[in-house]
Amino acid sequence: MAGVKRSLTAMLGQDETRAMQVTGHQSQHYGLPPSSAFASRSSPSWTPTERTPIRTPLRTPGRSPEPGTRTPSPRLTPFTGKVADFGSDASIVLAGIRGSGKSTLAIMAATAMKRRVIDMETAFQQTMGASSAVYKRAHGGAQCQEQQARLLCDTLEKNNKGCIIVCSWMEITAQRLLRAFAATNPVVHVVRNLEPIQQHLKINDREKMQNLLAVSNAIFRSCTNFEFFNISETESSSESHPSKSDRLPSPYLTLKGAERHFLKFLSQIFPPNAIPFIEAAFILSTIPTEERLFTYALKHAQAIGAVNTLIPVRQLDQRGYVPQGAQFVKTMNRAGPVKALFGENTDWIGIRACIRRGLSPANAVRKGTCGLVIGAGGMARAALYAMLQVGVQNIAIYNRTVSRAEQFANHFQQLLQKDDFQFLGAGRQTRFRIVHSLNEPWPAEFNLPTMIISCIPTHRIGDVPAPDFRVPEEWLGSRSGGVIIELGYKTLDTPLLAQAKNRASKGWVAMDGLDLLPDQGFAQFELFTGRRAPRRIMRRDLLKAYADAHGKQEREEMGPRFGSINEPEA
Repeated sequence: MAGVKRSLTAMLGQDETRAMQVTGHQSQHYGLPPSSAFASRSSPSWTPTERTPIRTPLRTPGRSPEPGTRTPSPRLTPFTGKVADFGSDASIVLAGIRGSGKSTLAIMAATAMKRRVIDMETAFQQTMGASSAVYKRAHGGAQCQEQQARLLCDTLEKNNKGCIIVCSWMEITAQRLLRAFAATNPVVHVVRNLEPIQQHLKINDREKMQNLLAVSNAIFRSCTNFEFFNISETESSSESHPSKSDRLPSPYLTLKGAERHFLKFLSQIFPPNAIPFIEAAFILSTIPTEERLFTYALKHAQAIGAVNTLIPVRQLDQRGYVPQGAQFVKTMNRAGPVKALFGENTDWIGIRACIRRGLSPANAVRKGTCGLVIGAGGMARAALYAMLQVGVQNIAIYNRTVSRAEQFANHFQQLLQKDDFQFLGAGRQTRFRIVHSLNEPWPAEFNLPTMIISCIPTHRIGDVPAPDFRVPEEWLGSRSGGVIIELGYKTLDTPLLAQAKNRASKGWVAMDGLDLLPDQGFAQFELFTGRRAPRRIMRRDLLKAYADAHGKQEREEMGPRFGSINEPEA
């Protein structure tokens, strides 16, 4: 796009350009003329809603555009500025210039809404056997645009539900197709500041980049009904004074902020509860309203085979059993003899939270996703259970004592044969593999892992020194990186975490026991009290207690953790 000299009139059509010249900014949205490829669709009746797209005026370039060399666009009827009510399964189009972040946002939305992503450029290459740029050089611009329009029209007609469609094409026919599609579906213009787009397109001339951005914004604003500004996160000033515990903002972790904002944006477009991911990270969302005073009366401990929390029960039900669900909370905080103990495991909850926060959108859990658990004790069981909870279907296990690793895997293989646990991983089809040695190659039938959880001690125990454990570098070959979680918290600078930090530029994120403990504590608080945990207070006090116990130097190096307490949770 950057190398093609084309007038604004040719790209927009003379009517749109004239409107910009007269008013000093872009005109309102327009309806589609009868000659459009979508002309056979009946125009929906527009009803006012509280959701109105926000538009930013676009200033006219300093000089008047050249006269157009193409046939002028027909006069278009302005949109009313109101937004239609979309069905919960309506497909979304993300439109915008290349480099604005559409593909990443599409993965985020598709993961949350369980939809299929269709990238028009990828579809073009699969259909025509060459990319748009290569096809254009071989067959000319007119032929390329004709094929793009035909493919876009076919895609929109056949995939108007259940998809996230990514499009960066700006030609006039594509504009008309998107404008027509916006009558029944959300068409979102993804905007981004200049620098990251310039870097992506490799355009050194800033003025040329500004002109390209002005033209593309005018085009996409003429054929979309929503606009989302994709904010580019920047590293904090702490980068100039790094320390061993200073956690610089990884680009993969800062994407969590964009994910949260974009899904909240989509939740305002679609009907309530159409975006399940918005509330899925919060414990209370899975509990019926009438039972929300108590949120953890679930027997995960039986599935894991390990207990880390015991609650005294002073009142049994009529059958002599521990009450379940909302009835359980009514027996809490009462005086009297203890008649039973209720055991639960909250380790997996903290580990699951770390997995969710640490995985980038590019590593969203899919059918081929693979995880590695190091160890075979109680924490390893909780780690594997957390992987199953997030949908991992391929799990490798490494332990120094192979027989214990085999017993560990056998426990979960038997568990997943039961009908009650088919929702975990792939149910009976979940695959486990024992890695016998760090010297053997990664299992050929598994993809390289994107999540590695170490459940072995990180500190000295008696006369046994702290382990010097690292994974083979070949195992860290995932092209999109991943997350490495060290569950120990007494030592925060382990060799394994050093491996992750050294590979931060390749997408690897390091997390430790201090990332796990708060979420584990939240679960225990709610389990004991039946109330929502005061998360920021608990996180702050935990870090303060840890820093106080480890001296002044540790307190200073934990500054970034304290600074992130008030940030919204992923």
